[in-house]
Amino acid sequence: MSQLQPHEDDNLRVFRAFAPASGLEIEPASIRCAQPPHPDIVCEVAGRPHYFELARAVNEGLVRLNVDLHRRASREGGAHDFTTPDPLAFLEMPLAKKAAKTYVADGPIDLLLWLDRTKDHLGFATVDAMPHAVEHTLRRFAAQWHEVWLFDPVATRILARVQPY
Repeated sequence: MSQLQPHEDDNLRVFRAFAPASGLEIEPASIRCAQPPHPDIVCEVAGRPHYFELARAVNEGLVRLNVDLHRRASREGGAHDFTTPDPLAFLEMPLAKKAAKTYVADGPIDLLLWLDRTKDHLGFATVDAMPHAVEHTLRRFAAQWHEVWLFDPVATRILARVQPY
Protein backbone atom coordinates (compact mmCIF):
# COMPACT_ATOMS: atom_id res chain seq x y z
CA MET A 1 0.00 0.00 0.00
CA SER A 2 1.41 3.39 -0.94
CA GLN A 3 1.84 6.26 1.48
CA LEU A 4 -0.71 9.05 1.12
CA GLN A 5 0.45 12.63 0.69
CA PRO A 6 -0.92 15.12 3.28
CA HIS A 7 -3.29 16.61 0.66
CA GLU A 8 -4.65 13.14 -0.18
CA ASP A 9 -4.99 12.30 3.51
CA ASP A 10 -7.01 15.53 4.08
CA ASN A 11 -9.16 14.75 1.06
CA LEU A 12 -9.96 11.23 2.27
CA ARG A 13 -10.65 12.41 5.81
CA VAL A 14 -13.02 15.15 4.61
CA PHE A 15 -14.70 12.94 2.02
CA ARG A 16 -15.28 10.09 4.47
CA ALA A 17 -17.03 12.59 6.77
CA PHE A 18 -18.98 13.99 3.81
CA ALA A 19 -20.19 10.65 2.39
CA PRO A 20 -22.81 9.79 5.06
CA ALA A 21 -23.85 13.45 5.46
CA SER A 22 -24.48 13.84 1.72
CA GLY A 23 -27.47 11.54 1.51
CA LEU A 24 -25.94 9.98 -1.62
CA GLU A 25 -25.71 6.19 -1.93
CA ILE A 26 -21.90 6.21 -1.67
CA GLU A 27 -20.33 2.77 -1.26
CA PRO A 28 -17.75 3.38 1.53
CA ALA A 29 -15.39 0.61 0.33
CA SER A 30 -15.19 2.22 -3.13
CA ILE A 31 -13.78 5.59 -1.93
CA ARG A 32 -10.24 6.21 -3.15
CA CYS A 33 -7.91 9.01 -4.22
CA ALA A 34 -7.35 9.55 -7.90
CA GLN A 35 -4.47 11.28 -9.66
CA PRO A 36 -4.68 14.20 -12.11
CA PRO A 37 -6.13 14.68 -14.62
CA HIS A 38 -8.87 12.87 -12.69
CA PRO A 39 -10.66 14.66 -9.85
CA ASP A 40 -9.39 14.08 -6.30
CA ILE A 41 -11.80 11.32 -5.24
CA VAL A 42 -13.52 8.53 -7.14
CA CYS A 43 -16.19 6.31 -5.62
CA GLU A 44 -19.36 4.49 -6.53
CA VAL A 45 -22.70 6.20 -6.05
CA ALA A 46 -25.63 3.83 -6.52
CA GLY A 47 -23.23 1.39 -8.20
CA ARG A 48 -21.85 3.85 -10.78
CA PRO A 49 -18.55 5.79 -10.88
CA HIS A 50 -18.78 9.31 -9.46
CA TYR A 51 -15.97 11.82 -9.02
CA PHE A 52 -15.42 14.61 -6.54
CA GLU A 53 -12.94 17.46 -6.77
CA LEU A 54 -12.23 18.87 -3.31
CA ALA A 55 -11.13 22.34 -2.30
CA ARG A 56 -10.58 23.93 1.07
CA ALA A 57 -12.63 27.14 1.15
CA VAL A 58 -10.39 29.63 2.89
CA ASN A 59 -9.85 33.33 2.33
CA GLU A 60 -6.08 33.32 1.76
CA GLY A 61 -6.03 37.11 1.73
CA LEU A 62 -7.65 37.21 5.15
CA VAL A 63 -5.24 34.60 6.51
CA ARG A 64 -2.24 36.59 5.19
CA LEU A 65 -3.72 39.83 6.54
CA ASN A 66 -4.22 38.27 9.95
CA VAL A 67 -0.62 37.01 10.02
CA ASP A 68 0.69 40.42 8.89
CA LEU A 69 -1.33 42.24 11.55
CA HIS A 70 -0.06 39.95 14.30
CA ARG A 71 3.53 40.42 13.12
CA ARG A 72 3.15 44.20 12.99
CA ALA A 73 1.45 44.37 16.37
CA SER A 74 4.21 42.32 17.99
CA ARG A 75 6.89 44.45 16.31
CA GLU A 76 5.33 47.90 16.65
CA GLY A 77 2.61 47.44 19.25
CA GLY A 78 -0.91 48.78 19.00
CA ALA A 79 -3.68 48.28 16.47
CA HIS A 80 -3.49 48.99 12.75
CA ASP A 81 -6.17 49.98 10.26
CA PHE A 82 -6.82 47.62 7.39
CA THR A 83 -9.27 47.12 4.55
CA THR A 84 -11.73 44.33 5.12
CA PRO A 85 -11.38 41.67 2.41
CA ASP A 86 -14.33 40.56 0.30
CA PRO A 87 -16.38 38.24 2.56
CA LEU A 88 -17.08 35.87 -0.34
CA ALA A 89 -13.44 35.58 -1.44
CA PHE A 90 -13.11 32.37 0.58
CA LEU A 91 -15.47 30.78 -1.97
CA GLU A 92 -14.59 32.69 -5.13
CA MET A 93 -10.86 31.94 -5.02
CA PRO A 94 -11.09 28.12 -4.89
CA LEU A 95 -14.10 28.10 -7.25
CA ALA A 96 -12.20 30.07 -9.90
CA LYS A 97 -9.07 27.95 -9.45
CA LYS A 98 -10.99 24.67 -9.86
CA ALA A 99 -13.04 26.03 -12.78
CA ALA A 100 -9.81 26.71 -14.68
CA LYS A 101 -8.78 23.05 -14.56
CA THR A 102 -9.68 20.28 -17.00
CA TYR A 103 -10.65 16.88 -15.64
CA VAL A 104 -10.94 13.37 -17.07
CA ALA A 105 -13.74 11.18 -15.71
CA ASP A 106 -16.13 8.47 -16.85
CA GLY A 107 -18.92 9.69 -14.58
CA PRO A 108 -20.35 12.86 -13.05
CA ILE A 109 -17.99 15.27 -11.30
CA ASP A 110 -19.08 17.18 -8.19
CA LEU A 111 -17.13 19.97 -6.53
CA LEU A 112 -16.88 19.65 -2.76
CA LEU A 113 -15.76 22.82 -1.00
CA TRP A 114 -15.03 22.38 2.68
CA LEU A 115 -14.57 24.93 5.40
CA ASP A 116 -11.55 24.76 7.65
CA ARG A 117 -12.20 26.24 11.10
CA THR A 118 -8.47 26.23 11.85
CA LYS A 119 -7.63 28.55 8.93
CA ASP A 120 -10.67 30.79 8.41
CA HIS A 121 -13.33 31.06 11.10
CA LEU A 122 -14.97 33.99 9.30
CA GLY A 123 -16.13 31.73 6.47
CA PHE A 124 -18.67 30.21 8.85
CA ALA A 125 -19.93 33.66 9.84
CA THR A 126 -20.35 34.56 6.16
CA VAL A 127 -22.33 31.37 5.45
CA ASP A 128 -24.62 32.08 8.41
CA ALA A 129 -25.03 35.81 7.71
CA MET A 130 -25.28 35.71 3.91
CA PRO A 131 -26.75 32.35 2.84
CA HIS A 132 -28.30 33.70 -0.39
CA ALA A 133 -25.07 35.41 -1.43
CA VAL A 134 -23.15 32.20 -0.71
CA GLU A 135 -25.60 30.16 -2.81
CA HIS A 136 -25.45 32.73 -5.64
CA THR A 137 -21.64 32.61 -5.59
CA LEU A 138 -21.63 28.80 -5.75
CA ARG A 139 -24.17 28.82 -8.59
CA ARG A 140 -22.09 31.32 -10.64
CA PHE A 141 -19.33 28.70 -10.85
CA ALA A 142 -21.54 25.59 -11.06
CA ALA A 143 -21.78 25.16 -14.84
CA GLN A 144 -19.04 22.56 -15.25
CA TRP A 145 -20.06 20.49 -12.22
CA HIS A 146 -22.80 17.95 -11.65
CA GLU A 147 -23.31 19.58 -8.22
CA VAL A 148 -21.41 21.97 -5.96
CA TRP A 149 -21.37 21.28 -2.23
CA LEU A 150 -20.24 23.37 0.74
CA PHE A 151 -19.42 21.18 3.72
CA ASP A 152 -18.38 21.56 7.36
CA PRO A 153 -16.32 18.42 8.16
CA VAL A 154 -16.18 19.15 11.90
CA ALA A 155 -19.97 19.30 12.31
CA THR A 156 -20.44 16.84 9.39
CA ARG A 157 -23.04 19.21 7.99
CA ILE A 158 -23.91 20.17 4.42
CA LEU A 159 -23.99 24.00 4.41
CA ALA A 160 -25.06 24.43 0.79
CA ARG A 161 -25.76 22.28 -2.25
CA VAL A 162 -26.39 23.70 -5.72
CA GLN A 163 -26.82 22.35 -9.21
CA PRO A 164 -26.18 24.26 -12.43
CA TYR A 165 -29.18 26.08 -13.92
